[in-house]
Amino acid sequence: MTPKFVNWSNSTFYFYLCIPCVCLLLSKLDLNNNVMMVKGKKCTKLSIGIFMASIILVCVKCFSNTGIDVQGGYQIQFFSSNALSGTNDDTVEIGFRLLNFLVYHLGKNYNLLLFICGLLTLVPVIYYIRKYSNQLDVSLTIFLYSTMFFFQGFSLLRLYLASSIALLSIDNLIHNKYYKSILWLLIAVFFHRSTIILLIVIILYGLKRLKIWESTFLSLILLFVSISLRSTIINGFSGRYEIYKSQTMSELGFALFFKYIPLFLLLWYARKNRVGMKYFRISYYIVLVGFEFDVLSYFIQVIGRMQGIFLPIVFVVGYYVYSIKDKLVKNIFTLFFICYGFIQLIMYIKGSYQIDGLMPYSSYLNFVI
Repeated sequence: MTPKFVNWSNSTFYFYLCIPCVCLLLSKLDLNNNVMMVKGKKCTKLSIGIFMASIILVCVKCFSNTGIDVQGGYQIQFFSSNALSGTNDDTVEIGFRLLNFLVYHLGKNYNLLLFICGLLTLVPVIYYIRKYSNQLDVSLTIFLYSTMFFFQGFSLLRLYLASSIALLSIDNLIHNKYYKSILWLLIAVFFHRSTIILLIVIILYGLKRLKIWESTFLSLILLFVSISLRSTIINGFSGRYEIYKSQTMSELGFALFFKYIPLFLLLWYARKNRVGMKYFRISYYIVLVGFEFDVLSYFIQVIGRMQGIFLPIVFVVGYYVYSIKDKLVKNIFTLFFICYGFIQLIMYIKGSYQIDGLMPYSSYLNFVI
């Protein structure tokens, strides 16, 4: 079990900062030697730089047992998974309980569960970066993922696993495959119910007869209704979420606006200059709904933990920065979002290293830093 009091570690802090930097530099390598990914008769090339960055992320994530929940609640849950029901916490979603049940009966190896969860979390991200590599600033996308959604998933294992699965829902949505999109979203919900929030994105995107300002107005009304029903929503919390009933509201802070104003600014520039209009509606709704739930988290604090489901944001940034034709503007946005990613990571570590048990970084291979 991780101690309740977590000491600050400079070595761990610098280690966490180095990982995104190394991934950024590796993914910028422009090498002609490529790893061949053979699939039938087709052959896809994957840059060695991206491949090496992916391996680093896999090693850091899949062999990690860092995190309060990983060393506590998830471990207890796993060793009580002799059956699908009657576990330590039956409020955990059925998909994650089923995964626990299967791995438990493969040999009662908790480290194997952590490895599988790590792979399931990273593979969809790496796959879509590769799939859309000709439409993304790949290095920036990998960098933003490693600063905004990678370390944050150490303790919140289920949430970030479900968020990665939900990428398949968004991918089907942009190709107008609504039934498949909803199906993949339901699968994600079986691992963490908060991913149902992305249904709002699916609905807004499906209402194509509505102009963007009309759907924005509609979503803002829903936000204000949710804020007005704050007490009713909080009183509905039960089980492990009851601790959030006593938490008070917070004032809207710098972190909220620093996170979302740059994203809206990027989308504003894209629309003004008719850049990347093919995916503008879906990109806008992802950012808009993410912003609104971040606002809502200042009134209902537990919702702040759900920001992990807005993983597609890193693809939005990577796509639009890549699509900008003006080299000067492109470079300005690239440098800005590199600084943006660093600040997001530093703010997260400084604010959550104790509550998420981020220090020291530890691996079940007996590696600690």
